[in-house]
Amino acid sequence: MKKMLRVEAKVALLTVLCCAWISATTLLAENAVNIGSASTDAGGMVSVPLSVSGDADIEGFVLAFDWSSGSDGLGVDLDTSGASVLANAELVRMRVGDNFMMLGVVVDTDGSGTNVIPAGDETPVGVAVIRCPNGVSGEVTTPIRLRDGTYAFVDGGPTVNNIIVSNQQTIDATNGLTLRDGSFTCRGEVAPGAEKVFACGGELDANGDPGRVTGQLGSSPTVHFYYKSDSAVQGLSMSVTYDCDLSADPATFDTSGGALDAASADFVNIDIDNNLRSQDGDSCEFIVGVLVDAADPFDGRMLPATGAFQRLFSLDFEISIDALCDTCLQIRFQDGLDGNGTPPTKNLISTNFASEKPDFLNCEVCVEGEKEFIRGDCNFSGEFVMGVDIADAAAMVGFFFLQGASRFDAPCEDACDANDDGRLDVADVVYILEYMFIPNMPAPPAPGPELPGVDPTPDSLGCDGAPSICVPPAL
Repeated sequence: MKKMLRVEAKVALLTVLCCAWISATTLLAENAVNIGSASTDAGGMVSVPLSVSGDADIEGFVLAFDWSSGSDGLGVDLDTSGASVLANAELVRMRVGDNFMMLGVVVDTDGSGTNVIPAGDETPVGVAVIRCPNGVSGEVTTPIRLRDGTYAFVDGGPTVNNIIVSNQQTIDATNGLTLRDGSFTCRGEVAPGAEKVFACGGELDANGDPGRVTGQLGSSPTVHFYYKSDSAVQGLSMSVTYDCDLSADPATFDTSGGALDAASADFVNIDIDNNLRSQDGDSCEFIVGVLVDAADPFDGRMLPATGAFQRLFSLDFEISIDALCDTCLQIRFQDGLDGNGTPPTKNLISTNFASEKPDFLNCEVCVEGEKEFIRGDCNFSGEFVMGVDIADAAAMVGFFFLQGASRFDAPCEDACDANDDGRLDVADVVYILEYMFIPNMPAPPAPGPELPGVDPTPDSLGCDGAPSICVPPAL
């Protein structure tokens, strides 16, 4: 009985200490000044977001930043009208140059704390308005860099650093302030001689290229097919081969919301051959033919020239239950395919009544298994030999609360979520200690606590360090 009381007392003390530590550090929010990213067409105004982050209430800040001079963009304005946290600011100073800007704000002059920017990440404080020049060719992205000791609010005045002020103390780059740079992008006409490309993959990612496509055995992930061209497109032919552990579903061929739909293309046809090589002597493949203006009244409709990928169509591919786990199944543009018996087809783009050969950006569908772990085994000990023990509670504390060399790098966050609530916090430490040392307390939810398995309650927590298993879907 005494032993149990001692354990309960230790658990309670740990809970109080951890919760107090969390409150004192506001969950390790960083101190930072941030420049975002934005884009617009040539000749337009781009509004780049500005924000501040603080692990305590912010009483004031300075942002000083620039971009390359010349034709990359012209500084127009600093607009703080949409920043509600500055509505009652006691001092706001701005300077806008051709290629630099400065924003200085004091929201609390007397330190009373009655008028502050609340602690938190990326609180908006305004936008930098920059004019994109005319005559931009393609897309031009210009970095915006935060500068210390370079600019002054008045000519001849002292140069300033990027700072935030919290608890009447200045925080700059020398004592923990992160300076996060940004950019602006000006979109112009597609340059003559720009590339013509066919591409495939997932949704377009931040750099404008198709993203990665993944799926599990028996699933049917969607693959998008794209084009870009320096001149308007009258028509195209596309010839694609794919690993026969993939099966294209004709019923999912979809042009809605893409460039073909927007142009009201008159002729669009796909011919899919999912037969194995051993059955018909060739690969798994499909061919697509498009002629935009193919019916009366002929009005010269075309797909527009574009320097950014535009979606043509989408198609679902079912992953065979016989595919290998953690492998990637290729999808490639390849000339000479014949579908189900059509003449051999090439990948071509028709512009100005002539055919041109595009470049290719191929893709793949990667087969992902489900991660296998023991819930509560935060330190992932010895290939599941040890299961859940006191070292896991120590690992949780090291992962949740410690920094630097003392911090534990958890190979599987999901395993550290001992109570399976989808969050990582002090409650998981308490749960493990009670399970191990207090009689009749519940064990960690599945999978575990003795044998590994997959998570029956998926959430956003990762598990990159765990082994994968591929389980065919239930029949």
